[in-house]
Amino acid sequence: MTRQYDNPEKQSRDYTEDQTSGGEKFVYLIRQLITVVILPVAIIGGGVYYGMHLKNSGPKAERRERKHNAPMVDVSKLTPTDHTIVVHAMGTIIPSRKISLYPQVNGPDHRDGFTT
Repeated sequence: MTRQYDNPEKQSRDYTEDQTSGGEKFVYLIRQLITVVILPVAIIGGGVYYGMHLKNSGPKAERRERKHNAPMVDVSKLTPTDHTIVVHAMGTIIPSRKISLYPQVNGPDHRDGFTT
């Protein structure tokens, strides 16, 4: 069924199902199949193939038998003992200055000791 137009130019530019041939529909479907299905699958498949090729093309590590390394230190068991340590020094040790630290938080002042 064709449409009736007052303007004959408009009628010639209107493509309805009656005016398209089976060959044009086939070409359209093939073009859609290529752009929607085949091309994306080919790109993804090529990427997977290239990735597997890169993974498998690297150098292979050969297995070697593990060597047993002996410890380089002597180990002895510790036992508690009483021993007096003597430090030889001259003079009395005193601090160079006396510092009192107080927290800077809210609450009662406890500088003179704990008060309740």
